[in-house]
Amino acid sequence: MDPGGGLALGAIFKVHQSDFDYQGHRRYATPGDPEHVNGKTDQVAAHKGSVLAKI
Repeated sequence: MDPGGGLALGAIFKVHQSDFDYQGHRRYATPGDPEHVNGKTDQVAAHKGSVLAKI
């Protein structure tokens, strides 16, 4: 979901299983709780897998 409450679609193009810096922020990830980086048109974002849904 995007901050506006709507549905955001994209494709996962990288899965991080260790901590990494992304867009000036530290993202925390582990093999059990990885971060997924997805792209949608001109936007790119990193999300925990628990907030993503396959459609």
